[in-house]
Amino acid sequence: MMILCLVVVLLRLLRREHPNGVARAPIWRLIAVTLGTMFLISFTPTKWTHHFGVYAGIAGGLAAAAGAMMAPAILRSRRNRTFFAAAVLAVTAISFAGTNGWWYVASYGIPWWDRPPSIAGIKLGWAILVVAVITALVGLWFHFRDDYVDEQTRTGGGTGWASRLKFSPLPVISVFVVMFMLASFAKAAYVQRDSWSWLNSNMRALTGNECALANDVLVEADPNKSLLPPAAIGDRPAPSISAALAGSTDPQGFSPNGVPNKLSIDSTEAEDSSTTSAQNTAQTGAGADEATGADSAQGGTEGGVGAIGVNGSTVRLPFGLNPADTPVLGSYGAPTGTGSLTTDWYQLPSRDPARPLLTIAVAGSVQAVDGIGVVHPGQEVIVRFGRTEHDGTVTPVGTMSPIDIGEVPVWRNLRFPLADAPPRADVVRVEVRDTAGAPAEWVAITPPRVPTLDTLNNVVGQTDPVFIDWLPGLVFPCQQPMQVRNGVLEVPKWRIMPDAEATRKNSQTWMSGKAGGPLGITEAMLTPTLLPTYLRNDWGRDWGGLQRFTEIAPAPPAQLDLGTAHRSGLYDPAPMRSSGY
Repeated sequence: MMILCLVVVLLRLLRREHPNGVARAPIWRLIAVTLGTMFLISFTPTKWTHHFGVYAGIAGGLAAAAGAMMAPAILRSRRNRTFFAAAVLAVTAISFAGTNGWWYVASYGIPWWDRPPSIAGIKLGWAILVVAVITALVGLWFHFRDDYVDEQTRTGGGTGWASRLKFSPLPVISVFVVMFMLASFAKAAYVQRDSWSWLNSNMRALTGNECALANDVLVEADPNKSLLPPAAIGDRPAPSISAALAGSTDPQGFSPNGVPNKLSIDSTEAEDSSTTSAQNTAQTGAGADEATGADSAQGGTEGGVGAIGVNGSTVRLPFGLNPADTPVLGSYGAPTGTGSLTTDWYQLPSRDPARPLLTIAVAGSVQAVDGIGVVHPGQEVIVRFGRTEHDGTVTPVGTMSPIDIGEVPVWRNLRFPLADAPPRADVVRVEVRDTAGAPAEWVAITPPRVPTLDTLNNVVGQTDPVFIDWLPGLVFPCQQPMQVRNGVLEVPKWRIMPDAEATRKNSQTWMSGKAGGPLGITEAMLTPTLLPTYLRNDWGRDWGGLQRFTEIAPAPPAQLDLGTAHRSGLYDPAPMRSSGY
């Protein structure tokens, strides 16, 4: 639109016209600023879109000038006004051909955030383009007819009712676009009324609570404390945690080590983020540590070999789960390629707003619903709720399928909102069916948990140094970014990341150690542990991730000798040490 306004204003001025009420000199200066800005920005090597914000004020001035010059009071030819309206509509159609997407969390609840706007299957971009073509054809008809009509008709459009609808199209279309954006954010505020939205965040900020997303990200600080205890049913005492996961009948096709040693997302399948690969290091001949790349984003969810667990498993557990307390069973490597597992009953705690979810740490492929209601294929993992009767027996009262926002096959947490569970249920069990028969299709589970959740603002605090990735930095204003003083980096205790796709395509590229980014420091010095996190009342939303850092070898604080020195601009003591890319 700015380019269109620039061309229109230039053409009008180059014709040496003097439109009434429009000062030529300031507009020429505005054009010079626009062209000069384009020339200078052409020298920036990357991220042009990041610099386009400089055009906001310039484009507003050009739009005002173009709107005034093309107003019916100044532009008298109905043909030219119609062609200009067609051009404005064509540019608007191009704008609506893209998604209605906004930066990071600003897209939550926005309609058409991931696709071009459409109504009843008709894309608005195409509809506006059709109107633009019709308008251009009307202008063409005016072009051929104006030689055969009088002056009043040629300039005013006639004496009928249509002639009284004359208006400048630019401000009208601009108002339409602004109203579309405002309506989008109004809908987002309504959809996200019980969760995070810019409206909720800004309203809280007016009351002094300025911590934004940190107030709505809920953290499971210690998953080991939230494991459900096995239930004692009737006269049978409660089984051990290992026996409860295996169930009263022997699991078919599931074993404590039924998980590949290496879990990785297939980065070659860019079109389908759910397409993944599982690689067993025993088959490749590489050790677990050798097969694992420096992918600091996974934070322990990529599998591997760990300590011997409570049920004899050597699977490395995610999320800081203690293998001494957490058994695991998986169907990878089953002789028949299939398996079934029904756990014993677990005791549910009393309902508490601080414990809104039942969660299960799983790996592999799981049939589940994502955040936008799409069902993804995989192995069946459901929970069955029960009610303990007076005689000690359990009556099943309902089942629930999971919400899964993670990437297959790495470890992630299935979510079961307890608000949707039967209200009188006091026990729960997990039922798993692996019917795929393919070696790459498998599933692994750990015992269910009902965690007590706290906000990220309370868990991380406002004083601990935090490594905040570039993308989510603006929505965590209360967290303390790690500082650099005199060339020495403060050791961070936490890392806040964006959603999985943004982390993989953004943070793990230019921020990586191989690219000379700050992740090279944390990967060399710190061990990350990904904590389970959830967005309040929007359980299917992948808001991002929170990692807790542990120093590999705690180092004493650096002792610095500070001073000043004067050097020539040609000072070159030695070449910089660097590694090849």
